[in-house]
Amino acid sequence: MSRIPDAVRRRIPRLARRGRRISTLETDLQRARRRSDVVEIRLNHLQDEIVRVRDASRQELARRDEESEAERRKARRARRALDGERQEVERRQHALEQADERRRDLERRLRTSSFRAKLSGQLAAQRLSRDRSWHDTSIQAQLTVKLRNYALAESHGVAVPVVHAAWRSVDDIHLDGLEADRLVLKADRGHSGRAVVPLERTATGWRTLDGSETLVGGELTPQIRRRLDEGGSGPYFAEEFLDSETGGTLPADIKVYTCYGEILQVLVMQTDGVEAGERDTFTRRYFDADGESLGRVLPRVKLSSEMPRPEPWDELLEAARRLSVTVGLPFVRVDLYTTARGPVLGELTPAPGGLQMYRQDHDLAMGAAWVDAETRLERDIARGRPLGTLFGEHEYTWWYDAVEGGRGPEDPSTWPRRRADAEVPYTPPQVEDRDLIRPTDGAAEHAAEDAAEDAESEADETDETRPSADLAEERVDGDVNPGAPAGDDGPARR
Repeated sequence: MSRIPDAVRRRIPRLARRGRRISTLETDLQRARRRSDVVEIRLNHLQDEIVRVRDASRQELARRDEESEAERRKARRARRALDGERQEVERRQHALEQADERRRDLERRLRTSSFRAKLSGQLAAQRLSRDRSWHDTSIQAQLTVKLRNYALAESHGVAVPVVHAAWRSVDDIHLDGLEADRLVLKADRGHSGRAVVPLERTATGWRTLDGSETLVGGELTPQIRRRLDEGGSGPYFAEEFLDSETGGTLPADIKVYTCYGEILQVLVMQTDGVEAGERDTFTRRYFDADGESLGRVLPRVKLSSEMPRPEPWDELLEAARRLSVTVGLPFVRVDLYTTARGPVLGELTPAPGGLQMYRQDHDLAMGAAWVDAETRLERDIARGRPLGTLFGEHEYTWWYDAVEGGRGPEDPSTWPRRRADAEVPYTPPQVEDRDLIRPTDGAAEHAAEDAAEDAESEADETDETRPSADLAEERVDGDVNPGAPAGDDGPARR
């Protein structure tokens, strides 16, 4: 629009006012535009600030999230550590409770007569007698010698393995001329199963029963020589291999715990293996004198509830009872085997080693029988029974005159061999008045708890094996034929 000159506009009043108005509006418009520019600039600044704040806020939130997650992780670690400490406290509390229970159990056993405690004392006496070379006067030391035990058993009419030959030293052993197809080499004072070597004849000589070693002719291999030499001491002998009546490779091992004519328990062990050291192949069952199962009297061993009692039961127990009376000790374990010709002696063990922690009521009952046996034996000695081991009226084979070199206190030929009737006089077991050694308060409750746990364990595990940590402390009994199973309680210490 063209501009009206000022001179014309002043002469026209209305036009003059209109011009001023337009000028004012134009001025206002310019101001508004400047303000709008300022607002726009501020808005841009605000938008930039919003973006900056938003980014800063996001970064802060991310940082705080990371810190929160770190705190949560720290809290979880602390919670786990607290749980671990709580579990450790509970474990230690449980261990303390168990230790306290063991202490109370030990106190109960010490206040009464514990079989385990009695056995520990006899084992210590055997060690002292052996270390002091008091074999000529110590029954415990004398009963660790196998060929003498065979002679003692023969003298009382108890069958023993046929001995094919005996030698003074390992260097003297030669198997040529022996007619047996299978035999067992043993050391007379062997232990831990290392001096027991079962052999079978081959077309060219002999081999071990497991086939791991072969002998050319009758010469021993260095491994077998070392096994015999390190596992025991001479003389050395070859005896018959006893066949199993049940079809197994090894015969059932029957360990009869006796106290001067009283049968405490009968442990039967069977295996399909070929070595006494293969302990995880053994199954066990405990019987009382009447042939009834005793159940799980010893924890943590592989038991069988199906294993029948060995036959002939009465003959086995009579042989064990007869030898128990003759040895002249309150306790001895008589190891037997069942064969086609009846019970055959394996070994006499005065102090079985290894695990002996029986269920408390059973431990105390056997301890009471031991005390009773001590009292009865002392009475019979006072009434005229000769001291020591008594040989019987039957003839027997004595190998030591041919193979022993010296005549010192460790030579069995220098030890007494009195012939006497061990049952004249003889005081039979006194079972009815053992109240003074009856389990103390609380033992019955513990026995009931143990019995309930045993019943549950037998239902859950039909093929239980020992943990390896626990097996480590069990040792193999060297008093077996041929590498036959050791007792679950291990060997007597030699």
